Amino acid sequence: MSMAVLPELRWAQLPDAKPLAELEWRSAVYEQRRRPVCRNVQQLIEVWCERIRQKTHSVMLAYLPEELTLVGMLSFAGSIVAGEINALYIEPDYLRQGVGTLLMRTAEQLTVLHGGKRLLVGVEPRNEGGFEFYKALGFIVDGVEPSGLTVMHKEI
Repeated sequence: MSMAVLPELRWAQLPDAKPLAELEWRSAVYEQRRRPVCRNVQQLIEVWCERIRQKTHSVMLAYLPEELTLVGMLSFAGSIVAGEINALYIEPDYLRQGVGTLLMRTAEQLTVLHGGKRLLVGVEPRNEGGFEFYKALGFIVDGVEPSGLTVMHKEI
């Protein structure tokens, strides 16, 4: 599927938990996740509801306004100034169309505006597309967490 215009961005609200969870569930396939975060989509909806409700995550949505179609999301864990991105998911039909780059560039700008100096991401070990994407944006591998995620950072 091709986009005629770039998506618009906005912050997630509680009603967005269901489409966020569904997007993450679908994305686990191309991310080649070793183990699921939750056993089913309903549990994942509850996770996103809690994150939004408790304000433990700042979640940015990319959507096509005319169709009200969610095409991507990015989540900061904790404060934006820390620059820790714990989730970046793009609808599979919209991969390689600039959605991820738009979200990451916006995350970079927000982090700088809040006084941050770097971005951090964790990448699933078999997610080759993710590694290449982050490397193309200037991220450098730091090491591997005990969970198996490869940690990457970018100084900004």
